[in-house]
Amino acid sequence: MKKFVCLLITLGFITTIAGCSGDDTVARAGNDGAELTLRTDKKSIVADGQATATIEVALIERDSSLSEVQSVVLSTSLGEIFDKEGEPLEQLEVSGMQGGNKIFFRSEHAGEALLVAKYGELTAELKLRAEAIEGTKLAHHLFATPAYENLCPELMSCLRLDYYSSSSQIKVFTTGNYTAPDGMELDLYVLDLVLASGTNGEGSADAMRFLDSSASFDSGIIAAGDILVLPQLPSENRVRTITRSATQHDTLYIEHPFTKNFNNEPYFIARQSTVADIYGFEDEEEGEKLLYQGSTSSLKDGQASFAFDYPVERADYGCPDNSGNLPAQQSERVYVVVLSQHSSGLQGFVSEDGEFCFAAP
Repeated sequence: MKKFVCLLITLGFITTIAGCSGDDTVARAGNDGAELTLRTDKKSIVADGQATATIEVALIERDSSLSEVQSVVLSTSLGEIFDKEGEPLEQLEVSGMQGGNKIFFRSEHAGEALLVAKYGELTAELKLRAEAIEGTKLAHHLFATPAYENLCPELMSCLRLDYYSSSSQIKVFTTGNYTAPDGMELDLYVLDLVLASGTNGEGSADAMRFLDSSASFDSGIIAAGDILVLPQLPSENRVRTITRSATQHDTLYIEHPFTKNFNNEPYFIARQSTVADIYGFEDEEEGEKLLYQGSTSSLKDGQASFAFDYPVERADYGCPDNSGNLPAQQSERVYVVVLSQHSSGLQGFVSEDGEFCFAAP
């Protein structure tokens, strides 16, 4: 059954507005008589028929009679709009002095949805994306500036005694600059020992190996579990796990093949930290709580939080000096690596030089 919901109106002068604001989570339409606004809490949801985006609908009108009941007509090109009780919604009934109303959007099918709200001559249009986790291609990322904590932060208590900790977030985007859908799981790693690096990396889509004809990989140094990073390649080819010790001076074997052929790529090989641990977070109603189940985190609103800790005696490792210079040797720098594994393939992200270090509070 289609339902109708009351929305309040404010009387007042409105300047002329056309189109959308610079914020793509907001769409506005207006004239001298009224302004209609749509505002969403997220630009992308999972296309599973359950994940939702919350949209606030606001209407401000100058010349309306308070006794009249008027309507904002709603439509979407994909999925459905519904109310807080889960009932499909085609319009909002409006009356009164001022206020706003929340509606909700969901979709079982992937694609771009155009949400349209019409009031008289005004039409506000807002684009949202419904993403299928299966096959989603992650395009780029942003790390938040890390926050360095004292030994025992009040909010999270101690991760470990005599350890400092740092917390941060990664925000992940799909092609088209949409935030990645909720529920994608990320594997987290801290690398604090670079074993080798070069500029002549080669890979192919038909073999699970990596080559550098100018290298001399040492089987006594590079081992199974070490991480190969090609920072300039797209996310689907940027990070690979090495599966066995180097047995040939110019060849390393990897866990997943590359998706394309390449050569002359810069790379480095690093080891997961033996002194630092990294933890994912999950959101709960009372605030963020640490997950002690391993180094994984799940995306919510395109973002995942994490923290890593390191012993006090390693403080300042990998950090810039007083002049802002990073350690001259790449082997003494710290990196955070994030991997996402889905049916669409392995996708990885790595922090920039100097973005993370074992800083003292």
